Amino acid sequence: MFERDAVTFSLRQLRYFLAAAQTLSVTHAARLLHISQPSVSTAISGLEKQFNVQLFIRHNAQGLSLTPAGQLLLGRARELLRHAHEVQTSLLHFSNADSGPLAVGFMVTLAPMLLPSLVRGFVTRFPEIHLTPSEGDQAQLLSELREGRLDCAVTYDLALPSEFSFVPLAVLAPLVLLPGGHPLTSRPTLQLADLVTEPMILLDLPLSREYFLSFFSGAGLQPTIAYRSGFADVVHAMVASGLGYTFWNYPLSGWHTLPPSGLVETRLIDALPSIRLGLVSLNAAYPRRVVRTFQTHCQEILQPFMKTSG
Repeated sequence: MFERDAVTFSLRQLRYFLAAAQTLSVTHAARLLHISQPSVSTAISGLEKQFNVQLFIRHNAQGLSLTPAGQLLLGRARELLRHAHEVQTSLLHFSNADSGPLAVGFMVTLAPMLLPSLVRGFVTRFPEIHLTPSEGDQAQLLSELREGRLDCAVTYDLALPSEFSFVPLAVLAPLVLLPGGHPLTSRPTLQLADLVTEPMILLDLPLSREYFLSFFSGAGLQPTIAYRSGFADVVHAMVASGLGYTFWNYPLSGWHTLPPSGLVETRLIDALPSIRLGLVSLNAAYPRRVVRTFQTHCQEILQPFMKTSG
């Protein structure tokens, strides 16, 4: 069905035909378009062959005259080229304007700390941009980027396929979150060995889970996992209530909303891998101006964290 209904002529052919129809001369049309005469003649001949009609009567040195088929195409060509120009103008405006829709995904673990402030500050600065935020895990965000439902996503650079581009926004070292009053909070720094016998509350999400557990496996240690949750807010609330400790990367001082009361942050002296937070988009997508504007906004807000926070 698609092949039978496919358009077999080009806008360029119509532009060349229109110039010839307006000037009634291949020579004058070529001059008007700044192209060669054979290019105009080839375009007209191509249209005639595709439609199996004669569009012009050639009068040699006396120029051209339109046939009834040519008269019909002249009106349609003008209309079609006008619509094509409107489409081009609309898309260029959509691509280059600081206005219009912008769909941004946030890693679900980051959303409570970052989404409210980033969105509030952005829509205040750029009221003509209609930002729609959403949350999801890494797999969900990447899927929605592939499907074109998201323009970009704020997430970590964990297991990103090569089809995605990544613009770093912050470099975050792992931290330990402990409940207030825990004996280990009296120490300025900790080692993994200090935590082995302590009850761990694991953020049980793909990639996050593997990242945090790799700390122990890399050191030949075994953590004591007491509880698991796939919700960061639940993990933090459990730590604050005294049920154990957890790992986190975003420093409490950088939260743009109030963290749960009763959390104490402590640094680790072990050589553990930091994680990069950034803006992810699909390589195949042409970045619209609104995406670049959002990227700059995020870079300004997160500039203090571009050096390892640990």
